[in-house]
Amino acid sequence: MPCNGHFDFFIEYSDEQQALHTLSIAYDKLRKNLVQQRTRIHSLLDRIFPEFCKLLYLESKVGGSYDEIQLI
Repeated sequence: MPCNGHFDFFIEYSDEQQALHTLSIAYDKLRKNLVQQRTRIHSLLDRIFPEFCKLLYLESKVGGSYDEIQLI
């Protein structure tokens, strides 16, 4: 809606929409942090114990589960 010659982008959202937006931001931050920490652990393991990355599949969804860990 034009107001004094400029376009106003401000929109009032419902409480549910604001909560979903806040939840989305929090999820994004947690996901970014998870990826960052996983990358740090991989590089540390590669430096200290390089054979570990060759023996075990590190991208498993469940840590320590024998069903998810694949031996090469």
